[in-house]
Amino acid sequence: YQVRSKRGGSLTMSQEEIKNMREALKQTLYPKRNLLLFNLGINTGLRISDIVSLRIEDVKYKSSIKIKEKIFYFDIYMEIHITIDNIFGNIL
Repeated sequence: YQVRSKRGGSLTMSQEEIKNMREALKQTLYPKRNLLLFNLGINTGLRISDIVSLRIEDVKYKSSIKIKEKIFYFDIYMEIHITIDNIFGNIL
């Protein structure tokens, strides 16, 4: 998996690192929330700013997520087709 960094590059995470991150997130104060955000990011490549702007109704019972990004003066719309249940499970 490749993860974009703030500096414009990308980082690569191995399956083992992803597994370790998920285990660490299970030990946090809000494990379900943190796992949900991590799974969404790692499976879609969305930026954290896009993820935190989502609302439950944006993803619940949906087969895709629609994201609007502003690039310079243009609005760009992306539709990401994913199996929401695989990412969120029974969290929502």
